[in-house]
Amino acid sequence: MDDSERETVELDQYDVMRYEQLLSEFLDRHSNFEDQLSEWRKGLNRHGERVSLDEAPESEMSIANAREAHPLFSRIVTTREETNRYFRTGNIRMLLPVVDVIYAGRAIEVFDELGVIEADETGPDIAEEYVQRLLNRDETLDALFELETASIFHRRGFDTKLVKEGSVGGRDIVVTEDCTDVSIECKRKTSQVPFDEKMEITGKTISDKVWNQINIGKDSFALRISSDTPPKDQHIDQLADSIAELLRNRWEENSVTVDGDKFHIELLDYYEGGRVTEYEGRIPRTASEMDELREKIDPLGHLDHEIDPMDTDGHGDVQIFVNELGQVVVMNAYAMEFDFPKYDEIQLNDWVMNTIRSASSQVSGFQPSVVFIDLPYIVIEQMQRRETESYHGGTVSQWQRLANEQIIGLLNKSDSLNAIIFSSHSEQHGDNVVEMGRPIAVDSPIHSIFNIDPEEELPSRIKEFIEGSHVDPD
Repeated sequence: MDDSERETVELDQYDVMRYEQLLSEFLDRHSNFEDQLSEWRKGLNRHGERVSLDEAPESEMSIANAREAHPLFSRIVTTREETNRYFRTGNIRMLLPVVDVIYAGRAIEVFDELGVIEADETGPDIAEEYVQRLLNRDETLDALFELETASIFHRRGFDTKLVKEGSVGGRDIVVTEDCTDVSIECKRKTSQVPFDEKMEITGKTISDKVWNQINIGKDSFALRISSDTPPKDQHIDQLADSIAELLRNRWEENSVTVDGDKFHIELLDYYEGGRVTEYEGRIPRTASEMDELREKIDPLGHLDHEIDPMDTDGHGDVQIFVNELGQVVVMNAYAMEFDFPKYDEIQLNDWVMNTIRSASSQVSGFQPSVVFIDLPYIVIEQMQRRETESYHGGTVSQWQRLANEQIIGLLNKSDSLNAIIFSSHSEQHGDNVVEMGRPIAVDSPIHSIFNIDPEEELPSRIKEFIEGSHVDPD
């Protein structure tokens, strides 16, 4: 697919509103969606997990977006907040949740034009089935990705059909070209791989234990934890003790050995007292407004550290409130950098490979077939930066080993899979321009890995449509 073939759509705030409305009305026609959404939002305030900053006493320092949100509800609420924000500021941000709602709304726009494959007429119809899946937080992302993929194929002129869950089995979408049915499975990965989720929990547990041991008032700090092994549960207590000791004494460094594993701790920066920033805007009342405030004040900017602790190489947190003078106060901000070989046995590989193996089993008997996998680009970038040993000798990046060795090896053993297609969502590109189905890299529409000897070849137009370019570290 060259540049001229990409589906580039120019959107304004009214398009965003229209697509959000299409999605919400679709959901409400087949469920009590708006009632559920209303209860969800009330629950956030009732439990104090997402409240206006002016409602939070200084002693509690509530943070507006602390709750792990329902993936669909949070996307729709964010989109509504962003469109409302436009009428105050004249600007709308194409954040990833907004782009997801746009994709979904565009799919709903052509939903009735899509065919349906079903073995029988029992159970909910295809619309009700998708609504149930979209509202189920465990299935939301996959269902969104299926709708998006079906919509893209349909808009490019392919005969596209959705498959009812469980009725035919093993296929999410069927695209017909040259009298050939191509079975498609769609899987979308969340922003964190299992290992990163474990590290986030570990970082939070360590920090909680540190704060229970010391009282540093309103001070902030940044530190680095280095080791030849990632911290495990048995390391946490002694690591927290050593960090607390370092902070209490303002040492430049400290070390601890647990079960033969040595950890080195460096104090990168220490900031005394709360940081006060003059602020003329309104007191944040929504998650979007809180994000906007964070962008303006850079809440960890007063600390010297090399990585983004909110990313997958560390852990961080910050307490923010607006005082009676309208000033933003940042206190107890901290950043912990993780410096250890966390991707030596990257569990993302396991997720990808297990997904492919499962799909291979599901589509067995439905050749030709393709698996679409959507990954956060930041995860792929991390894999590109980390070297590992190649199966053929020498060193390669984690991404090269996964894409060029592990997946190719699995495809060559499969008689049912023709290709594995990687894509990645992105946010705003240019001024209100979103490239629908935008891929892993700016100049690469998709990363495709093909079976060199499939049982049945893909129709040429489909193969050309999904072929794209390979993503390399350089």
